[in-house]
Amino acid sequence: MYFKFIKTKDTLLSRYLDGFYIMKKSAVHEDLKYLVFASNRIILSIFKNATLETEGHQLNICGTPDAPFLAFQVFPVQKPLTCTYKGVLNEISFCFKPLGLNHFLERDLKYYFNKALHPFLPFSDYGEVMSRVLEETEEKAIQEQTERYWLSKLKPRNLSLLEMMMVQLQSEGFDNIQQIADNAGISRQHLVRLFETHLCRTPSMFRKIHRFRKTLANRIDLMKKGENLTSLTYESLFYDQSHLIKDFKSFTGMSPKKFFELNRAFDNGLINWVFPD
Repeated sequence: MYFKFIKTKDTLLSRYLDGFYIMKKSAVHEDLKYLVFASNRIILSIFKNATLETEGHQLNICGTPDAPFLAFQVFPVQKPLTCTYKGVLNEISFCFKPLGLNHFLERDLKYYFNKALHPFLPFSDYGEVMSRVLEETEEKAIQEQTERYWLSKLKPRNLSLLEMMMVQLQSEGFDNIQQIADNAGISRQHLVRLFETHLCRTPSMFRKIHRFRKTLANRIDLMKKGENLTSLTYESLFYDQSHLIKDFKSFTGMSPKKFFELNRAFDNGLINWVFPD
């Protein structure tokens, strides 16, 4: 298997898109299975000659020579998603910041969210352009073409109020959602609607996932310092260690200790996968 994460180069585009990863699986490799976990980012995946089957939180992608272009999105998932890859596969996945994709779409993000995984063709030329991108072999050309394409679709929106509330939800001292609504001069109901419309999740779930993801990023730094789980608990804004353990079991189905034994992190914790035995 070949995997590489490439950060967005264009300064303007980087405000919305963290980057993309390329993953390739050849025929000689055995079936690939891994788990992905809750994130506030939005992932758009494209495949060359592949079919997709889903059942609950199981996702099976099979390389099929005669299959058409495949594109889908991973909107909010709260339980682990099991991905199984079979056959020859060529994937590119775009990793958007939590509000990032809103600045490219004609409608609010909620409009496109029917379920966690479904075919996603947001523009009339998306399939044609991305099919050509998947034919490219040079990573520099892939980056240039995809960044040029996304910039051509950019329609910046004024989401400053929501951005401000997101910052508060991610900060210490702002545990009360009503307080955040009061500070913004809006009702709690309006705050919830904004989150559901543009992030497809409630404010409380956004905050819970942020803490979980912050823990994954902090883990890398704390491991270098040789610090323990207690340090990780408070670095990641959990109330106590039992709170951290409870959330980890909710999102991963396993304890923090077991998760970190199995976790494989890419790009300083931006991407975290577990490859089961």
